[in-house]
Amino acid sequence: MASDVRFSTTLTNDFLDQVDIRIGSGGFLRFYTGTKPATADAALSGNTQLAELPLSSVSFGVASGRTITAAAITTDTTADATGTATWATLVTSAGVRHVDLTVGEAADSADITVDNKAFQAGADIAVTSLTLSIAL
Repeated sequence: MASDVRFSTTLTNDFLDQVDIRIGSGGFLRFYTGTKPATADAALSGNTQLAELPLSSVSFGVASGRTITAAAITTDTTADATGTATWATLVTSAGVRHVDLTVGEAADSADITVDNKAFQAGADIAVTSLTLSIAL
């Protein structure tokens, strides 16, 4: 069955505002190796956590124009492992995943862009900005 569902900007913004509510205070942005699971509800399978960056207590600003932008994300000054970051996730303080994202470098088309996807254990991992959008 073909679908051509379209949501108003107001409803889409309400949905995006739920991301901050679900992540809550003390959430994290985690980077992983391997294949991104089919959904954020699916279990990890052979993925290695490379880095964990603390999110601000209020992770995202109020949605506008179908977009939310993350508040400051603290640098991970000691990456957990060495490997190639292929995806990332936003999790609660208890580690519950809510949003899975692709990771790429400048020339890639990805949800998060980093200078170098080759993470090194013990190195600094920083994200200068993170924006989530839902297209029309």
